[in-house]
Amino acid sequence: MLTDIDGDGDGVSDTCDNCKTTPNADQHNCDYAYDVSLGDPNSNLLGDACDPDPCIYYQGTTSINHAAGPAAYNKNMALRVDYRAVGYTAGQGYKHQNMDAYSCACQDVNGQLIDPEICKQLHCKDDSVVSTNRRTDEGWHRLIWSAHADALTPPFDIGKDSCPLVDLDGEVPPVYNDCNTPLQSRLFRRPFFDTPDLGHAVADWEAYWTDTANHRTRAFEWDWRNQDYPHPDGTRYEPPTDHARVRLWLRPEGFIFDLYPIPTHFSDVMNIEAALIPRVWALLTNYDIEYLFPTSPLVPDNPLGPFGPVGPVGPVFVHPLAWGHGGAEVEPYLWADPPEDAATAGLLVKRFNPVNGEIYDPVTHEEQDLECLPLTVGKSSAIEYLTLGSTGIAAQLSVTSIAPYAWFHSFSDASFSEVSASAAWFTHMSGPRLVWAEAMAQSQIVLYDTVTKVKTVLDPQPHGQWLPRIDGDRIVWVDHRNAPGDMVNQGNSDIYLHDLSSGKSTPVTINAARQDHPDVDGDWVVWEDWRNNPNPTPRYSGEFKESDIFALNLKTGKEIQVTNLPGMELNPKVDGDRVFYIKGPLIFMKNLR
Repeated sequence: MLTDIDGDGDGVSDTCDNCKTTPNADQHNCDYAYDVSLGDPNSNLLGDACDPDPCIYYQGTTSINHAAGPAAYNKNMALRVDYRAVGYTAGQGYKHQNMDAYSCACQDVNGQLIDPEICKQLHCKDDSVVSTNRRTDEGWHRLIWSAHADALTPPFDIGKDSCPLVDLDGEVPPVYNDCNTPLQSRLFRRPFFDTPDLGHAVADWEAYWTDTANHRTRAFEWDWRNQDYPHPDGTRYEPPTDHARVRLWLRPEGFIFDLYPIPTHFSDVMNIEAALIPRVWALLTNYDIEYLFPTSPLVPDNPLGPFGPVGPVGPVFVHPLAWGHGGAEVEPYLWADPPEDAATAGLLVKRFNPVNGEIYDPVTHEEQDLECLPLTVGKSSAIEYLTLGSTGIAAQLSVTSIAPYAWFHSFSDASFSEVSASAAWFTHMSGPRLVWAEAMAQSQIVLYDTVTKVKTVLDPQPHGQWLPRIDGDRIVWVDHRNAPGDMVNQGNSDIYLHDLSSGKSTPVTINAARQDHPDVDGDWVVWEDWRNNPNPTPRYSGEFKESDIFALNLKTGKEIQVTNLPGMELNPKVDGDRVFYIKGPLIFMKNLR
């Protein structure tokens, strides 16, 4: 009787084992797709544990705040890019080699979003070459990186360096904002070479790379805000963008293949932002805390504090502290010397208790339940427009199609289901009500009652509507009934409001210019207005030069111009009598009274 032999004892027979003499139950093979593309499936299908060829797994990104305090106020200034590099020199179990890191932006700098799947298929493809247009900055670019030198033994990170910036665009005068240098001397490892006890179980792969004592999963920083972004008409965009939709790609420099459709090398399409006022609790790692509080910019109400030498142990959750607002079961930290127009007063801090899985206030130790919500379904894209209502959480994501749909997670039965009938964007909730823009002949605003399960098209029109926001009985959105257009070809758009108590829709503003990004809270509606722009109906990046924030008081019917500054004030949000808006890299606040 013939039996399969398992020579290395990893549970995989030698007939199928891609490393016959090296235990690797996981059978990971980073460059499998490339090996198969050579035409001979048996030529070099070696697993990572025995393949000396260098290869890189992209692992994800984490926002980094380098300048918390009076000058910045919770802005994510950079991204930490995590990766796992496999490969080695015979007899050593590791090697040092330069690494290429590229990004490709999938939107115009002024916010014309591109569907993630279309982005991957048309703009940021898995091409066989690095395709870059230096005039319009479309295509793949080397990341503007900074990184510590990789060491094999403690302290692991030594001698931080940054990419020497150059001007690849030939601008006059020169603008030194391009990187043309790969990351230097990255550490590649042979998995399990230094841990002979691992490799016999599938779970050993994660155990090996997540061993924090040996820093095997490595990272570098990407200064994404200073990267060049697409400007299809060839006109430079200044200042650098505060938001982007991008893909990342990593590879060993000089390796035999360039871009190739290997999913582990590429990020999915993701959205990143610099100026944030988050509305949910965010978990900070120790790495993030190091940069969030580098020089103790916060003054604790409690001198012991969660960050002091006698503070409690455990991961930290933070939330911005609005002026005049506190919070239950939290400890407030105030900015030491904020300017008068600062958007936030400081941070609220909570701790996570890993023993019982609850969040508690580091001062009172009062606890509250923490629910973990697995808001993903199958092979889905990144969740966007995540909002919290009284009955659950709404989100925009795509699962089985290119376009996203509206999804709802119910607190009552823990279900997570698709609630839109067709493609949907810009989900937003208030209480039990959910709104979105749904694709019909043109996108229309849909209201969904999460209690009664009734869906209603609010105000059907032959032309596009989008970007809805809801507060109680009032819903506002961008509307094109007076000047035909859609989400991509916007031009002259207006703001409309629907009152659920009266069932009527009325214009908020029908000025002959582009109005965008409305928001509503109580008696106030605010929006982004381009009436003072040289071209009041801009569509392309070079045309966006002058925008202001306007507001309408629904009780008095009076419209006011909130800002009148040179340049662009964007994406306003209203909370009570305060309006928050973005200008350049900063968030500002202004009182409407």
